[in-house]
Parts: sequence; C-alpha cells; structure tokens
Amino acid sequence: MTTVLDEEGSLEDVQLVIEDDMVYIKQYNDSMFDGVPDLVMLTPKMFKDMLEAMNYPEGLYITKYKR
Repeated sequence: MTTVLDEEGSLEDVQLVIEDDMVYIKQYNDSMFDGVPDLVMLTPKMFKDMLEAMNYPEGLYITKYKR
C-alpha cells in the first residue's frame, strides 16, 4: 500500500492498494458516509493505461501493448 499525503493538510490522505487482480484508490472523507472511504476500483490494465495517459494532452487514447 502507498499513501500520498497532502503537505498543506487541506485534503485527506490518498491510499493506493495494488493487488494481483485489482487496483484500489481510496480516500477517507470523515465528513461524509460515517468514515467509509471513497473508493475507485481499476483493473491493473486500466491503471497502467491511466498512468500512460498522463504523458499525453487531454483526449481519448487506445493503448496497445506489445507482448
């Protein structure tokens, strides 16, 4: 698990959990949902595609990987 901290303290920490079959990004929001985290679930390929997309300007991309 990787935790990213907001150095200014205005936002809650973000946790990145990478498992074999799923990637989770979660952030606790104590003011809502009684301490239940906001949760984003991605497949490992979706997560890899998202990281790759950060290298390009805004738009729609299809990433093809060589095996």
